[in-house]
Amino acid sequence: MKERRRGAVRLLALLMAIMLLVPTISAAAAGGKEDRTAIDYSGQTEWPAGPEIIGEGGFLIELNSGAILYQKNADEQFYPASITKILTALVVIENCSLDEMVTFSYNAVHDLEEGAYSYIADTGDQLSVEDCLYAMLLQSSNEAAYALAEHCGGTVDGFAEKMNAKAKEVGATNSHFANPHGLFNENHYTTPHDMAMIMWAAIQNETFLTIDSTFSYRTAVTKTQPDGFYCQMRHAMMNTTSEYFNSSVVAGKTGYTQASKNTLVTYAVRDDMELVSVVMRSEANGQIYKDTQALLDYGFNSFAFQPISQNADLAAMEDQLGGIINRVVQNIEVTSEAKALLPKDSTGIDFAQEFSVDTDSLSGDEMQGSLLYRWGDMIMGRDPVLIRFVPEATSAAESENFANGSQAAETTPAPAKSGFSLETLTNLDVPMPVRILLVVILVILVIILIFQIVNLFSRRNRRRRRRKGRKSKTKRYY
Repeated sequence: MKERRRGAVRLLALLMAIMLLVPTISAAAAGGKEDRTAIDYSGQTEWPAGPEIIGEGGFLIELNSGAILYQKNADEQFYPASITKILTALVVIENCSLDEMVTFSYNAVHDLEEGAYSYIADTGDQLSVEDCLYAMLLQSSNEAAYALAEHCGGTVDGFAEKMNAKAKEVGATNSHFANPHGLFNENHYTTPHDMAMIMWAAIQNETFLTIDSTFSYRTAVTKTQPDGFYCQMRHAMMNTTSEYFNSSVVAGKTGYTQASKNTLVTYAVRDDMELVSVVMRSEANGQIYKDTQALLDYGFNSFAFQPISQNADLAAMEDQLGGIINRVVQNIEVTSEAKALLPKDSTGIDFAQEFSVDTDSLSGDEMQGSLLYRWGDMIMGRDPVLIRFVPEATSAAESENFANGSQAAETTPAPAKSGFSLETLTNLDVPMPVRILLVVILVILVIILIFQIVNLFSRRNRRRRRRKGRKSKTKRYY
């Protein structure tokens, strides 16, 4: 009878060990904390057909949503010509004060190819950084770009290093810049996508936007310009007297060399939409503006913002969190009134929803997450979310109450603050087979430990019974 009892105890211990570890095995098989779930809500609406532009490269992006609306050879490398000066201006503005005085070196006013001179200044002349920026962005002065580069970077090569570092910082990863003005250099190239990223970063700078949205400006006097240098914006869509004038266009930059042909970057605003268009390598006279107009019309007329926050599948998020972090979710809140840029003729929910969390943002009982909305490969909107967990102390108390039979609710224990834990094992950055093997080894070790504990108590009980038997005999015979 005693042996049967001991066998039942051991069997019960084994079953308890297995029950405790099943959640761990399941969590390990489900993957680590970086898992994401895509919820497909794809509808029947087709993506609006884009225009047929003549330029060899084209790109259109809406800035408030980050939605890419049009691409043509978007990652093909082209020579940029003077649209380079957008990046030059951004680097200078971030590294220099507007009132600093720039001295024009001999190279700045003489080391340029034929036909590339604006005659803004002569050797030794000085203009402020602000004056040079206006001359460079509006009139496309190559001398001003050269002088700014020497002032900001020490040398043209030194400034080019700053340009390339900034380009990579803003996401222009398929570009390389060799000079500040964009005159031909075989190692000086960019892509329509990269130029859009550069312009996106530039217009977020208030100083840049102020200068680049100005139509005319006059600099201080120089030896070659006794009345000051008169600058006028060359982007025809900003000129009210031009046949290409567009009231939505706020800023931009033109470019042309024999190697690059016509290039154009344009920033336009209408209602709640902000568009940046890029057209590269357009040969026909005036065609660059027709292509840009076609892209802007396509963006403004074919798309509109639609509210999306009410479509957030918070229940799906809560289910997914169980495989990401071992905490009891109290509630999930969408923290903005997000809108997605969708085709105007779309009906219902025509996008996919992706959920992700930033586990590093966990602070106390709160963690940040986000909802990303896609239409195919296009990002159409983003919602920040706030996840609130049941406080750890409350969760632990509920677990104790459950163990005492006073509460039947299902609870989830809080993770350990430090040291090794089952959650640590499931979140190890190792391949799945290795993770499962570790779990199996842990199961075996726990079973061995439990058997050792059971045997220990059994031996102690036997020793107690023996001592008790000896005492009984002593009383009987003495």
